[in-house]
Amino acid sequence: MQSYHSSTHKVVVPCPYCPETLTQVRSWKRHILKVHYSRIVQQHAENDITVIADNTDHSTVAEADVNLNVHVVNDENDSSNDENYSISNNRSPIPEYTNDLSHGSIQIFHKTEERLRLNVLRLLINLKSNNATEACIDNAFSKKKQRHVLRIHKAQYIPFKESLINLLKKPEVYESLNCPSRANIMTDLSTGSFCDQHPVFKLPDSLKIILFYDDIGINNPLGTRTKSVGMFYWTLANLPRFVRSQDRCVFLLACIEKQHLKQYGFTIVLDDFFRTIEELQTHGIPVTINEKIHIFKGSLLLICGDILGLSQMHGFKCAFRLGRKPFFYCDVNQDTIRRINKGSECHLRKLEKYDKNCMAIDFANEREKARLQKKYGIISLSPFRKINNFDIFHQTGIDIMHVLLEGICQRELKLLLKHIQQQKFANLSSLTSMIRNFQYGCNEPSPSDKFNLSSEDNEVKFRASASEMLSLFKYMPFIFHQSHLTELISASVGWHSFLLLREIISISLASEIDITTIEKLEELVTRYLITFDNAYGYVQRIPKHHLLVHFGEQMHQFGPLRFTSCMIFEKKHSFFKRIKYRNFRNIAFTLADRHQHYIASLMYTCSNAATSSFLYSGHQIKKVKELDSSAAKQHYLLDMEKNLYETNQVTLFGITYVVGEAVLINDSVFPIDPVFGKILTIIVQDKIILLRLQLMQVIVFNQKLCVYEVRLLDSSVTKNVYELKHVWPVRLLKISKSLFTSLFPYGRSYLTSNE
Repeated sequence: MQSYHSSTHKVVVPCPYCPETLTQVRSWKRHILKVHYSRIVQQHAENDITVIADNTDHSTVAEADVNLNVHVVNDENDSSNDENYSISNNRSPIPEYTNDLSHGSIQIFHKTEERLRLNVLRLLINLKSNNATEACIDNAFSKKKQRHVLRIHKAQYIPFKESLINLLKKPEVYESLNCPSRANIMTDLSTGSFCDQHPVFKLPDSLKIILFYDDIGINNPLGTRTKSVGMFYWTLANLPRFVRSQDRCVFLLACIEKQHLKQYGFTIVLDDFFRTIEELQTHGIPVTINEKIHIFKGSLLLICGDILGLSQMHGFKCAFRLGRKPFFYCDVNQDTIRRINKGSECHLRKLEKYDKNCMAIDFANEREKARLQKKYGIISLSPFRKINNFDIFHQTGIDIMHVLLEGICQRELKLLLKHIQQQKFANLSSLTSMIRNFQYGCNEPSPSDKFNLSSEDNEVKFRASASEMLSLFKYMPFIFHQSHLTELISASVGWHSFLLLREIISISLASEIDITTIEKLEELVTRYLITFDNAYGYVQRIPKHHLLVHFGEQMHQFGPLRFTSCMIFEKKHSFFKRIKYRNFRNIAFTLADRHQHYIASLMYTCSNAATSSFLYSGHQIKKVKELDSSAAKQHYLLDMEKNLYETNQVTLFGITYVVGEAVLINDSVFPIDPVFGKILTIIVQDKIILLRLQLMQVIVFNQKLCVYEVRLLDSSVTKNVYELKHVWPVRLLKISKSLFTSLFPYGRSYLTSNE
């Protein structure tokens, strides 16, 4: 219990007196006593001031490694437990501030330690959602005793129906199930053509479920071996897209040690899930919300995961380099897969032919079965064929993170750096220094100090994670321009191949797209594959290069590729990887048990009441400064009677705006002439968040760098952050007295052909 008493827990808790949020309990105490000490003294001096803690639903989840691995969480609906500490108030209260999604009423605590005390209670009380169950699979055979012993192999499964009902019971979830989209702009999974044509998903209130599978390695202190655990997650595609990216909205379905999963298969683990999906499709599930019964219908919309895990799940062979048919999506042989540059040239598998192939394998003898399995690339029938109207080929997503950031980008950058070294433009040591010493964004992952380029077997070698690779591709044009390498490599085919791939990544990660975006992506993919072959030869292609030709079709069916990727599920892995202690022999049980404790603490208060801020815990505002009320005259939305604050950083729905960065301020997502504004200051008042911007003029779009060159103007403008059409901020970089910026990610590309 020592960790409970630590004052250095990493939390995100707002100050009750101002909009600032802090990341440590110790910092929160210091801020209260240093900045607001006079208010605390005033409260103690006035005996008739009300002290009510009601609906404080804006605290976010802590990332604290406590003994039960449960995070410090929201304080909410706790006034019912503290009636003895409250009295009525007849005077005007101190001006209050809200920074949560629902903007509920937040009043001041009488005791500064009260919130922390209630958080600790939340960790220990109300484990209502801890409904993890053990599924007995089989008994084990003991070689030592030469008989079957009671050593049961178990899988931890959280009943899907009960978890879904617990989620749908929350009114905030019900209100957000049907989120409208902009006309002619595709912003989420439901805006694609697949949902419009599907008999179930075309209904606006139908539940659209996303399933994810992947393996993680967990260390057990009782031994030195890392155990591989198969993790199944699910989430609702009906939830708002930026809310869905939080790990609290990704739920654990099952976990099982990988060795048991290989032995017994996926069907026995997911059997209850399949039955619940069948019930959703036929009769629906009744849920009582606000004393009214609602019947929800739906089905499984999409399966996400890496290519290897999906191939195993669907019963296909996993021989991408040497197999006769490398990918289960495509009915194409290995010798022709490197020659395909367009999606129309690739033959996809069809369900009718697939079912016939599986039937032929099932009825064949052992020798014939092995031959057919090698011929078709199929081992067994996919367990997801149990779901009615589920197409395992169209409803299995291609993940851009594994394909691009962990595959193609690695190969492209290694070949480019090798070309630079061979042409003697720079050696690997100087290239390493360029990459390490570049000033990356403060909120962006960057290569570590151990990043190093080495040469082995005439190949450039380096190690980088997916997030680090994204930063490298984003800033590599600036790195080379800063080091005066652009003039040397700008005419090479390899550099143009790099820029084309960079544009593909930008469009693939865009959160808003349209038909023009899809057409541009398909054009870029064809140009890139041809340019790559001209630069390095088609033999340098890896199998993942082929999957690029299917990006356009998947984007047309399911909208932005960003929301069919595994990034939000990979982020969920970090919760389980933080469990570095007390992992007993039954690791699957440890993981499932602690996760359900965590979800219970988010969904319910210590008085068994449901929280109202489960989906979103609130905006995060840093380093606030109170302004004079006369500053409210700057904008018509501001009220001179309320407190006004200024800050240099605010995070809304996971998007961080920082003073010094820029935003696109046009009234459309894809303007012909983009207009940028540099953030001078951020003004906050209750629900209102305003950006004071210095206008910038675009001088030219630099084709050699694929970035905009801009200059600052003397005029300024104030913009409401909620009115931004393109929500992602962009970074300004000053290189050689020139100011550059780049729209990355973005659903357009202005890179022209070098022919």
